[in-house]
Amino acid sequence: MALVSEWAQAGFIVAAFDYLSTFSFTAHFSQEFCNFSTVRLLTFVANFRLISRSIAPDSASCRGREETTLKKILISGSEGLVGSRLGLALEGRGYVIERLDLRAGDADARGDIRDPRSSRKRAEGCIGIVHLAAVSRVVWGERDPDRCWQTNVHGTANILAAANASQLRPWLVFASSREVYGQPSRMPVREDDPLEPVNIYGRSKLWGERYVLRLG
Repeated sequence: MALVSEWAQAGFIVAAFDYLSTFSFTAHFSQEFCNFSTVRLLTFVANFRLISRSIAPDSASCRGREETTLKKILISGSEGLVGSRLGLALEGRGYVIERLDLRAGDADARGDIRDPRSSRKRAEGCIGIVHLAAVSRVVWGERDPDRCWQTNVHGTANILAAANASQLRPWLVFASSREVYGQPSRMPVREDDPLEPVNIYGRSKLWGERYVLRLG
């Protein structure tokens, strides 16, 4: 399978973001959108599998929103290859980017998704979250499986809890991995192929998906 550059992957996430934004901007959180609690987007590109979830706000928060507030996006894992490029791409479109990463040079952006308080603080005031932060290599997961699980599963649960707690009820795009398919019998895989991960990294990403679809 041909590799896809980080810029191309970031561009694909922007496309997913545009899809979600049609609901928030065009519908302007009409009653129909408030009742539309789930948007599921499963897409496999290179090593990415994206799942998005729109969390329906209550009627009061729908009525209280002003379009001028709908400009702030949280990117977890903002210092990574994809996250850093995605931030630049969205800033180029006029959005304000809230960054969250262990490696952030800016102290205000430095944080750990394993810390619920850090996730909640960064999510407040955001209309959307692109959740990229993870132990993102199979070999890293094998070297430290507990850290992999805590980050990829419990960290994802913290991001979801932060989204649910936010007054603006942001949508969320979660970057999963091709590793959730394990060793598929055909390539390229289809979105509905069996999910049979064979390592701790793949299992952690699959549990992350389940959390997104269940807790979102």
